[in-house]
Amino acid sequence: MEHGTLEKVLEVEKEIEKLLDSETASAHRWLERQEEEIQEERQSAIADLDVTVARDKKAAETDAEAKASRITDRARDLARRVDAMGDDRLDQIIWRHLSVIMPEPVRDH
Repeated sequence: MEHGTLEKVLEVEKEIEKLLDSETASAHRWLERQEEEIQEERQSAIADLDVTVARDKKAAETDAEAKASRITDRARDLARRVDAMGDDRLDQIIWRHLSVIMPEPVRDH
């Protein structure tokens, strides 16, 4: 191989190495940008989920409080109704339920 041809081959090889190094550096920079974007998107998604969880939790708490309030109101209403009944009426109701539970109701009265 001629000396001039060898020099040209070496020059082209060095140029290819420079281009390869440049492309590698460019690919690394691109990859770093992509990683940053992914991290930003991840942080944004986490923030959105935090907001959604807080909103859903608040809604569940509100629903639970409303349900508990309805149950408590119903229990108070039933307690008032039972309290308003006379003893004779309560005895009738109790004995009617006992007759279902016990095969042969025992009556003391």
